Formats: sequence, structure tokens, C-alpha cells
Amino acid sequence: MKSMIITATASSGVDGKFQAVCGSTQDANTLSQLMTAGLLYKKYQASKDNPELGQLLDQTTVAPSGDRVLIRLSISDEQMTSLIRRNTFAFKM
Repeated sequence: MKSMIITATASSGVDGKFQAVCGSTQDANTLSQLMTAGLLYKKYQASKDNPELGQLLDQTTVAPSGDRVLIRLSISDEQMTSLIRRNTFAFKM
């Protein structure tokens, strides 16, 4: 991966777009497949303890686009509140 472009728009929720710029189209395809598998794995891990996180990961899209990988997700205010209440973003030591 050469670089990452992150765009976030906040209004009634947060829309996030991440673009991972890769060295080649093949690298982008490989990274896309690995990220999709990782999200699927994490979604099933989280579905028992944190179903809101599982739902968010299920709504996340990952798609290769030339030498880039596009990752998009949208979080509503209600989802964000629920994730914060469950300490989803807290660092675990």
C-alpha cells in the first residue's frame, strides 16, 4: 500500500470513505480480498458480544477499483450511541 485517503462526512451520522492506494491492480485485488475476509471474520466474532458492531461491519463495503481499494461505511447517530455505550472504541489493556 502506497497511501491512504480518508474522507469523513458528519451530519446525522457519519459516512466514511477510505481509499487505499496500492502499487498495482493485482495488489489492490489481493488487499480487497484480505480485507473482505477480515471484516467477515470480525463480524462473526462480534455478533455474539456486540451485535451493533457486527451490523456495522456487515454494512461496510470493500471493492477494488484499479490500483485502489475503496472501503465505505455509514454509521447512524443511533448506531454510534450504541457503540459508545458498549465501549466499542475503548482501548483494552
